[in-house]
Amino acid sequence: MSWPLGVAAVLEDPDRFAGRHVATILCGSNVDLDAYHRWVRR
Repeated sequence: MSWPLGVAAVLEDPDRFAGRHVATILCGSNVDLDAYHRWVRR
């Protein structure tokens, strides 16, 4: 699976982003809708 860079960074080191507001841009035709729905539910 190809992760957008912003999402991959948070998943790789969640403690670094704990307690912070984080945003990343998801765009393009290569975004897997099932993966997107899993990210939004987190």
